[in-house]
Amino acid sequence: MTTQTSIQSIFDGRYRHQCQDMTKYFTEDTYTQVRYDIELSWLRTLVNDLYPLCLSESYGEPADPPNPFEKRTILAQLAKMPETLTPEHFSEIKHLERITNHDVKAIELFIKAELDKLAPELPVREWVHMCLTSQDVCSPAQTFMLWNAINHMVTQLGSGISKFQDIITNWGQIPMLAHTHGQPAIPTTLGKELLFHTQRIGKTLDCLATINLTYKFGGAIGSWASGKFTFPTISKDQWNQFFDETFREREELGYIIHGTLKFGLPFIHNPGHEFITRSPLGQTTQTDDYSSYYRIIGELCLLLRQIRSFADYIRALIHDEYLVQVTVATETGSSTMPQKVNPIHFENIKANTELAIAVLRSIGDTIMMGEYQRDMSDSTALRSFSTAFGYIGIVLANLHTGLSRIAPNNEHIQLELNRHPEVIMEAVQTICRRYNIPAAYEMAKEFSRGRTLDNCITLTAIREEYIKNIPGLPEQERERLLALTPETYLGFSF
Repeated sequence: MTTQTSIQSIFDGRYRHQCQDMTKYFTEDTYTQVRYDIELSWLRTLVNDLYPLCLSESYGEPADPPNPFEKRTILAQLAKMPETLTPEHFSEIKHLERITNHDVKAIELFIKAELDKLAPELPVREWVHMCLTSQDVCSPAQTFMLWNAINHMVTQLGSGISKFQDIITNWGQIPMLAHTHGQPAIPTTLGKELLFHTQRIGKTLDCLATINLTYKFGGAIGSWASGKFTFPTISKDQWNQFFDETFREREELGYIIHGTLKFGLPFIHNPGHEFITRSPLGQTTQTDDYSSYYRIIGELCLLLRQIRSFADYIRALIHDEYLVQVTVATETGSSTMPQKVNPIHFENIKANTELAIAVLRSIGDTIMMGEYQRDMSDSTALRSFSTAFGYIGIVLANLHTGLSRIAPNNEHIQLELNRHPEVIMEAVQTICRRYNIPAAYEMAKEFSRGRTLDNCITLTAIREEYIKNIPGLPEQERERLLALTPETYLGFSF
């Protein structure tokens, strides 16, 4: 007897609990729901703004008796359409997609079938998806989904980094030996070194929070030819107004995911800034030009590289025993070495940032290489945002857990600083230079460089053998140098 097991990706199985808050924005059901909402909102716009023209003399004789389907009657029927799609609805749409081999056509047919159930006599059944190509539905949907994933990521990471900065503020007064080229350099503070990483991450988060994403909505090749020909009395400005009404003023086009697949508002406004905008008519092909996507992918890759650098630095501090890891009684570090506490969360960040960057760069490069006006490579690549943000979700989860489990090893930090009093020699030679003492740097170098453990420098030796014997140094400066210690040579460290 064989046991059949389900084959799952890491996002569905091992790491689901770490990444589901990010991947939920890119599920197939989410994508279907957003496109369904867009189709319905566009249909309501057509009914509200263009259907009355079809009852006027400009488009034929008025109905006699008068048409019973006034605008408000049709809109009232449309309001009865399902708001949040159910699993049964998704299954029906997938069935239609298997038949048509076209995902947007399947949504169109599903809406028509639902209209037939509600009111088969409605005269706008064929207005579903009218004047549109599939990319007019997919492009805004993908943009809404991407922005909300980024918005969630910025919010979560920003909150975590802010909390950690509050913690490292308390570490700002802990003197620590800094290293350059892996060698003892001059004193610093633990807080200052960590703050360097968190502040640059914060700057990139600020960029991501204010970047602009564009989407395409303009007919088959971006010229809105079918709309202009079908409704010749409607001006370009009027069409733009209708587009804005569809995507900006309709509350149902929200896209901040809650517990269900219904969304909140996508257009979060700062004065003078829009996060999501429609590319103007005539300035797209069948697709948007994707430049805004490429820019935001660049910022995402920069952010991930900064997080990777941060994690690597913390791993180095753990390795050098400057930081210790808080133990969890139930956890095991090694199956054979019971004493071990491994920095697995920061190690996990290392691999997953590289995977996320690789996927993001591949998406960016692919969507910028469309032959003719469009092939399907962009659609295929954009669906892999779910993979990239799955890795990002794992990175964020591990960063949060890892940062919550580290603490300064004050005793070892002080011991290392005490072992290298020669780090104050920068101050010594600089003071000498100020007073134009000849060969100030060269004398300090000859005294301090390359001293081995057998011939190590002590703070007492620096004071007695060197500082007290510097010729031409004003006595008040000599006294300052004699009082200097590594712990007090910190500059503006924090």
